[in-house]
Amino acid sequence: MNAAILDKKTVLKMEGITKYFPGTLAVDNVNFMCNKGEVHGLVGENGAGKSTLMKILGGIYLPDKGKIIINNREKRFHNYAEARKFGIGIVYQELSLLPDLSVAENIFMGIWAKKGRIIDWNEIIKKSKEVLAEIDIKLDPEEIVGPLPVALKQMVEIAKVLTQNPEIIIFDEPTASLSSQEVSRLFNIIKKLKENNKAIIFISHRLKEVLNIADVITVMKDGKVVITEKKDYFTEDKLILSMVGREFSQIFPNKATSIDNKIAFSFHGFSEKYRSEVKLSVFRGEVLGIGGLRGQGQIELLQSIFGLGKETKVKVMLSDRLYTIKNPFQAIKSGITLIPEDRNTEGVFLILSVLQNIAASTVDERKNFGLIDRRREKEEVTSITNKLSIKIISLNQIANSLSGGNLQKLVLGKWLLTNPLVMVMLEPTKGVDIGTKQQIYKLIRELAEKGVAVIIHTSEMIELIGMCDRVLVMNKGFITADLKGKEITEEKIMKASISYVNILSEDKE
Repeated sequence: MNAAILDKKTVLKMEGITKYFPGTLAVDNVNFMCNKGEVHGLVGENGAGKSTLMKILGGIYLPDKGKIIINNREKRFHNYAEARKFGIGIVYQELSLLPDLSVAENIFMGIWAKKGRIIDWNEIIKKSKEVLAEIDIKLDPEEIVGPLPVALKQMVEIAKVLTQNPEIIIFDEPTASLSSQEVSRLFNIIKKLKENNKAIIFISHRLKEVLNIADVITVMKDGKVVITEKKDYFTEDKLILSMVGREFSQIFPNKATSIDNKIAFSFHGFSEKYRSEVKLSVFRGEVLGIGGLRGQGQIELLQSIFGLGKETKVKVMLSDRLYTIKNPFQAIKSGITLIPEDRNTEGVFLILSVLQNIAASTVDERKNFGLIDRRREKEEVTSITNKLSIKIISLNQIANSLSGGNLQKLVLGKWLLTNPLVMVMLEPTKGVDIGTKQQIYKLIRELAEKGVAVIIHTSEMIELIGMCDRVLVMNKGFITADLKGKEITEEKIMKASISYVNILSEDKE
């Protein structure tokens, strides 16, 4: 570790941390430290050991070897409650809020203010207002959490952590579900915490954000620390090279050299919310991107292709046949699949095995006289896990034990077994590392080359530009641009994102 980094008061040292799981050395003799008033970025591919290291710090896992030293005192935490008492706070990517309870109840869950044996709700409401004001969030403490947008739920999660007045705050993929404006708000909060002398550990696969917010960056790979240096040492290419051994320019596969004029898939729907009519087509061999600022009808549109969402009068054309899609069952029978935005709640059965998850959508295809052909099922699932390089101990491993990138591959594998005609992907690389992103990009291109109609919605501008042969931009439910080839630039996408002209208002079919 560069001695120049040790220029502030050290609050945390982790020395020689090692953690084994059955068949896996997850963390291998890692040294890690953090100073007060510093943001320490922690990056690496899925499975690099970042989350395991932080779970050891948070008391969720016990290390097999090594020491945790906080303010020059060695600690050994057996659970998160113990870690929290000694100043550790964790803001997870997957929120831990209870949706049916109020903001105040979530913030003070388990640490109720009391008058004698009775919970003092007035005090809880008062303190909730104070902690929300501390992060500049105007929110009614008595409001129910469930209906809140993701960004506000994230702020409630942060407020929940701050009630313990932690010295060390871990942000684990906090921006994965946030828009650029919401990310800016979060960064302002982090900067304020830094000014208050907190030690911040910031984990993210969005490398530009790490370079923006971090003072020091540690890269992990295969359970080990590769490098720790001040931020100024790194460029995005240097970070990627440290993580995966490849430069950024090598991440995206080549785009299609020519596009077949034959339409593989077309959609026609009407949005009651925006009072807008939307038509789109995907040509054979092309990857179609759906861009625009967050919350402009993209999700509703693409969910409607799968029989969800609030689009009405939905009609699709596949293989020269017209279908009316009213529900997901009809969509799947027609050859349409959907990679959802939130894989944990909408894409994966977390308590079921890898085999059960991947086989779920094609169970009926392997039935003989009502009995499932288990041998065939195992062969097909094994083939998919090998194709996608899903890191597992066995097919019986519970899905909840997998990393975010491997969970995303699980969702992909489930739908690949159906041999889809249309693959709709909402944020397909959300919360996954560069290496896994590259695998997904390659798979997307292979599907398009095989004639599958691939439609992507991503908030990552670089993905729209790097992956898509054509991009439709949406604003307030309308398609405001149809960009092809060299027209797909950040400037043109952003210009169309704030335009109100519906370029597809006339029937172009």
